[in-house]
Amino acid sequence: MKLSNIKIKSKLHLLSSILLIFTVFIGIFGYIQLKISNDNMESMYNNKLNAINWLNDNRNQARAIEADMYYIILYPDDKDKQNEKMKDIEKRRKMFDDNFQNYKKVELDTYEEDMITTIENDLSKYREGRNEILKLALEGKQKEALEKNEDIKDVANNFQANLKELALHTVKEADEINELNNENYKKITLIFLISIAVSIIVGYLMSKIITKNIVKPLDISVNYLDILSSGDFTSEVPIELKREKMK
Repeated sequence: MKLSNIKIKSKLHLLSSILLIFTVFIGIFGYIQLKISNDNMESMYNNKLNAINWLNDNRNQARAIEADMYYIILYPDDKDKQNEKMKDIEKRRKMFDDNFQNYKKVELDTYEEDMITTIENDLSKYREGRNEILKLALEGKQKEALEKNEDIKDVANNFQANLKELALHTVKEADEINELNNENYKKITLIFLISIAVSIIVGYLMSKIITKNIVKPLDISVNYLDILSSGDFTSEVPIELKREKMK
């Protein structure tokens, strides 16, 4: 169907509909892209930044437990302080376990899952040795406690190093997500600007075409009315007016 064969009212509806479609498209596109960016940021916060905090806090808790343990070994006569340190060790152990359980609930890749298994194995060996050391220290067997501490030093260093490596790996993943978000932002901005430009161009061209199809019959009508006002009733009604009347 030719545009000239459509009623003026329908032409205006067509123009409005086209502009509305482009507006809705841009709005939906913007919403979808914003949601994707928001989901990525939530993922980075929940799965990466929190994970980094838990892992780094566990490294701090492990170091603090080691310091408490050394105090208990080196000061066998200070029973009150030893009991205080034992309570602190238990409190920090619980914090360590809570952090690690929270970390294990986030989305993990294969490397992280394998590293968790390694850390848990080393941690189990370390805690078993640590309990023996503390038992010896509380019994006043300082020399035996120090010797046992040397025996588990490598295990302690391994699980500490693995905690650090796991934290660095998570930091790297967070950086990758952030870089991906920046790239997506640039792409989204470009696509959004192109969509707006296309909408403006199409809207302008359509408005020009439709306006032309509206104005032309009006000009013909005005010219015909001028002829009639001059007293000339012999002129035929222009075909465009007949067509408009028949629609």
